[in-house]
Amino acid sequence: MAGTLVLDTIQDGSGNNTSATNPIRGSAKAWVTFGVMVSGPYNVVYASHNVSSVTRLATGSYQISYATPFSDNNTCVTFGGSDNGNMEASLIANWFNTGSYCNIVSGTPWLGRANNLIPQDSVFISVAVFHL
Repeated sequence: MAGTLVLDTIQDGSGNNTSATNPIRGSAKAWVTFGVMVSGPYNVVYASHNVSSVTRLATGSYQISYATPFSDNNTCVTFGGSDNGNMEASLIANWFNTGSYCNIVSGTPWLGRANNLIPQDSVFISVAVFHL
């Protein structure tokens, strides 16, 4: 059975109302959790929504392509991860985004480098993209 549900407000169990557009605007339009196995492959996707592929461009550098591209690049990309499974922190930085894909670089901080990042493949990386 197909149909259309039209709402102006949504109410939670406590009786609090919110505009029906707030949950829609606040939902990630694309997300993926992926990682690198110790000896490869380099782009194991564990789970995703609206992501067609994850490509390893170089050590610690990945391109996440959207299954359904956005009309523009007005997005908010948030991400994080862990490095080699030893529960060490991994800094994820240097992202670039278009309406069709985003690129991220994963690594560990090092104060002796100009950009303070040593590129490094990560076992777990989670990326969420919100279209504004």
